[in-house]
Amino acid sequence: MPAGAACYAPSPPEGASARESTLNSDSTFAVIVTHWAAPFIRACIGSLAGTVDGSRIIVVDNASGDDTRGILCREFPQVTVLAQPENLGFGRANNVGIRLAIARGATQVLLLNQDAWVTEGCMARLLACLAQHPEAGVVSPLHCGPGPDQLDLKTLHNYLEPHFPEFLADACMGRVNDVYRGLGVNAAVWLVRREVWLQHGGFDPIFFMYAEDDDLLTRWRARGVIFLLVPGARAVHLRQSALPRRSSWRDRLRMQAQRSRSTLLKSVKQPGFSLAHALAAWVSVGVLRPLQELPLNRNLLALLADWAAAAAVLWQFATVRRHQAQCGSTGAHFLGEPPPAGTAESHDSFTARRAP
Repeated sequence: MPAGAACYAPSPPEGASARESTLNSDSTFAVIVTHWAAPFIRACIGSLAGTVDGSRIIVVDNASGDDTRGILCREFPQVTVLAQPENLGFGRANNVGIRLAIARGATQVLLLNQDAWVTEGCMARLLACLAQHPEAGVVSPLHCGPGPDQLDLKTLHNYLEPHFPEFLADACMGRVNDVYRGLGVNAAVWLVRREVWLQHGGFDPIFFMYAEDDDLLTRWRARGVIFLLVPGARAVHLRQSALPRRSSWRDRLRMQAQRSRSTLLKSVKQPGFSLAHALAAWVSVGVLRPLQELPLNRNLLALLADWAAAAAVLWQFATVRRHQAQCGSTGAHFLGEPPPAGTAESHDSFTARRAP
């Protein structure tokens, strides 16, 4: 593929800013989950200026140990900050913010990673796509990184190649359509209709980190939710973390086990899987595959992490099956029941807790 071809984005359409203002009105909310986000949060929130008013930006802070809350308090006083006493994980924290956005009347909710930012005209194109395609439930820009003229390689390999081959083929030939329908991309930047959350639910809290967005895409796809990629809209996803690194053997084992657990959960929680299918997936992915890979990678830590993850998933197997059954029905699963739009929430539960 020619350099930059897959990151093609025409200049904003004539009248984009006016269209953005009209479509946005007061009904688009942004939800940002933070955890040690001090190096990124200014660019993240700043990129929404002029498209999402600060009063409609909700930051759910997962017990950051840096100056994240201080920056929000000093520099973004209009933003609602939901300060959590502990790290809820990516999915659960997003659910908290989504619930509040819906309660405040959001007709669409933008999910934006703390280390991501939207480029000029991005929101205009996403909002225009939702307006022009009422059948779509989720729209996403092209995920670039580390800059707006470079395609994010993990998005390319993990999502665009398997889920949007038509887009890549067109990009190689120098012609790109306005939208492409596919199975989805990661949740670094999603614009999601209110109805999707209320009818099909939010992130499954059984996932602490990793694969929670893949699980949600799989559930939504099984429920008929349509995902559109808008190549003309760009967002930058840095894929960086400011969390202090720990390099002990136990820390590495814990992180690897967490990733393996999420991968295994995604495998056994497929919509429509019978108990027999789920158990077979657990044995195959959680027990046998690590043994098969050991002679190749000679990584004993990976084997231990995979088996620890398999034990954890087996311990929670009843919960996994219950969540799978729940997700097969209509409802705002895992979001709680938000009050009707316009109803005042308890200020004690949702008010911003500002850092001193």
